[in-house]
Amino acid sequence: MRKEIQPSVFSPMKPEPVPSAAAYERALANLGVAALDDRTLEIRLTQPAPYFPSLAGWIGFAPVKQELIEAGGPEWWRDPANWVGNGPFQLAAIQPDADPPSLLMTRNTRYWAGPTKLDGLELVLIPGDERLAAYQRGELDVTYPEYDLSLINI
Repeated sequence: MRKEIQPSVFSPMKPEPVPSAAAYERALANLGVAALDDRTLEIRLTQPAPYFPSLAGWIGFAPVKQELIEAGGPEWWRDPANWVGNGPFQLAAIQPDADPPSLLMTRNTRYWAGPTKLDGLELVLIPGDERLAAYQRGELDVTYPEYDLSLINI
């Protein structure tokens, strides 16, 4: 979570305009996040946030080992081996320069609930204004709304 509030990191979670370095240091000091042990992350909220479980499932909350970031430099995120996860799929390839960019996921053979029915997934990163049209043409199986829901015939 610390990486999400860094001024140098793009994040939709970051407020605009980007806070000063001093404001960043104050936020970091009061972040309310601590690793209690190797398997327990404590997150303290300042007020009730019923949407927090959905927010916590976002990729910005994915665990990342600090030593991997430091060893990999600014491009650490391009290596799927650096991404830690415990879900039904694991990252197999990052294709940021493809058109459109995509992430390839394969079945996580160590998933606690057993094997998934799907062998893998391809997550295609299409801008919001193009995503609905791609879905309507049958190019996507699933999308999420960032558009006027009245455009969708249900």
